[in-house]
Amino acid sequence: MKTFLPRFTLVLFLSMLILPVHFSAEQDPNQEEAIIIETYHEDITGNGSPETIQLKGILFSDESPFYQNVWIDITNGQERRIYTGSGYDPSLEFVDLNGDQIKDLLYQSPTGGSGGLYHYELHTFANGEHEQLDLPTHSNLTGKFLDNYQVEIQLSPIDQPIIVDVSNRKKIGGSTVISIHENLRGRVAVITGGSGVLCSEMGRELARHGVKVAILNRTIEKGEEVAQGICASGGDAKAFSADILDRQSLEKAKDEIMEQYGKIDI
Repeated sequence: MKTFLPRFTLVLFLSMLILPVHFSAEQDPNQEEAIIIETYHEDITGNGSPETIQLKGILFSDESPFYQNVWIDITNGQERRIYTGSGYDPSLEFVDLNGDQIKDLLYQSPTGGSGGLYHYELHTFANGEHEQLDLPTHSNLTGKFLDNYQVEIQLSPIDQPIIVDVSNRKKIGGSTVISIHENLRGRVAVITGGSGVLCSEMGRELARHGVKVAILNRTIEKGEEVAQGICASGGDAKAFSADILDRQSLEKAKDEIMEQYGKIDI
């Protein structure tokens, strides 16, 4: 497996610490329970003909949004299957990230919990040959929110910025992503998984626009580090301990936020 460009820093969206569960042919999940999560038509081999790509999964239960098994079926003359593990709200993106002028396949899925962790996989199928690319372990990126649910990402000082549309993520796990140029001053925002890279940067950007930021994190010390950094830059932030999978923990954090700020707007 070749090493991907070290500049590429998908760590942006982020934390790639959770390893997926893969299945052998003998462990193939029950296909009768499979759900087609999304169907895509993209040319990922570079032959000019789009492949049919289906993202499929099996829910843990009818009441749960967690997919216990997720895989990708790719069809274009021949069939391929890639197992990606498990997670919430899995999705695929198609973009040339290794510079060969052929779209790569990026799998992404939140892993759950309040840590802001995502699982990512990057695959190339250039010229019909499948290879999983290594993701980087470090980041030089900077980023900022733009109007109309756009995010500008600068991978390095010498690269052109990348503009990412996050309008389809206006609501993530109960949290709301809003256009940063709306009238925000004086509002109170709750950021879950606040010590994660994306969530902490979101908190800093909101604070720069006059928003009071409540950082929720299972590990209070990590949340306090982010809150202290926001306050050091002139913002208003406070960390609260909470596990988003524990209703009592969330209720306690809500009461503490209301006591601190008197309201919750975002």
